[in-house]
Amino acid sequence: MFAARRSASRHNDFLAPSLSLSLALLCCVLFSCGSGRNPSSGGAKERGRLIVYSSHPAAMVAEIVKEFRQRTGIETVVVSAETGELISRLRDEARSAARGTAPENKGEADVFWGGGPESLDSLSDLFSSYRSDESGAIPAEYKDAEGRWTGFSLNTTVIIYNSRLVPPSEAPRAWRDLTRPFFRGRVAMADPRRSGSAYTALATMLRAIAVPASGTADGLPGSTESWAFVDSLLAAFDVETLPADSARVHGGVAAGEWFAGITFESAALSLKASGADLGIVYPAEGTSVVPDGVAIVSSGENRAAAEAFVDFVLGRDVQGVIAEEWMRRGVRSDLVSPAGILPLSSIPMVDYEGRSAGKEKERVLAEWSRRLSLISSRP
Repeated sequence: MFAARRSASRHNDFLAPSLSLSLALLCCVLFSCGSGRNPSSGGAKERGRLIVYSSHPAAMVAEIVKEFRQRTGIETVVVSAETGELISRLRDEARSAARGTAPENKGEADVFWGGGPESLDSLSDLFSSYRSDESGAIPAEYKDAEGRWTGFSLNTTVIIYNSRLVPPSEAPRAWRDLTRPFFRGRVAMADPRRSGSAYTALATMLRAIAVPASGTADGLPGSTESWAFVDSLLAAFDVETLPADSARVHGGVAAGEWFAGITFESAALSLKASGADLGIVYPAEGTSVVPDGVAIVSSGENRAAAEAFVDFVLGRDVQGVIAEEWMRRGVRSDLVSPAGILPLSSIPMVDYEGRSAGKEKERVLAEWSRRLSLISSRP
């Protein structure tokens, strides 16, 4: 089915789907392809459904889940939210289970699909080890050594700008360019306390600007210079209305709500391919390429179905279609990135290690919150 769809007007059908198709696919995901039952209302387990928690874009998720159901016959419910919200939900469910009480929104996830290494490692005690037969084609740096999660796709943090509103002379080329007076109050980034990709962006910038890279006197990552850069960047945001998710960022920049934004590469490439007035920048100081992953939740009741889902999303068909239809870098070493995606060798990189970013996440977000509060309290 994927192959047939790719041969028929791929950009019109996938990169810029009609509103009616998008809504139909979204309903398919939220209500398990017409089952008429909201997954958050409970009762899914009684009917043996596979429950997937995912922070990936809804249209991509819907198409992949639809194909999975058609091929396997496994009824699948997707609970969609930002990574931070799904982490909190999974933790709440685990605590409720330990106390012998049911959570308010019973989900009992079988699969967690999305989130970077820092998010996935924070949940490793809730995941079961599983090494898919497909993982042999995935480099070691894109999967957990213990098999708790396996990379699904690669995310690159980029700067985007509205090329209709930003003249060439003002177009950003580096992280520091976003702090110029031209962009003051006109830059957007999702709140890293809620968005996994936004936290990756924050951790990336701290490393890119850091001189030296060893850390500040109080042990926080980055340097005094990099946190001063964050202060300047906060001044470029409307801090009272930080978006909760990255989709709000690239959509808002494309619509002209903001001049520039910080988001992930695949969404920007897809929007640009569909005709949006977007410039895409790989910052001169360096950016990161970080895997998001898929994992099996140890408390899930549908282990065989969960393994089948992991195998499916790591397989050549899905890995090929996410690159061709959604401009998303797959993790398999036996597939070639399609035209239109810049080779990784051409992108300036920072030394981003996901596990280090995960260990420091709580302290980084606490410092972010402190500085955000100071900016917000200024007259």
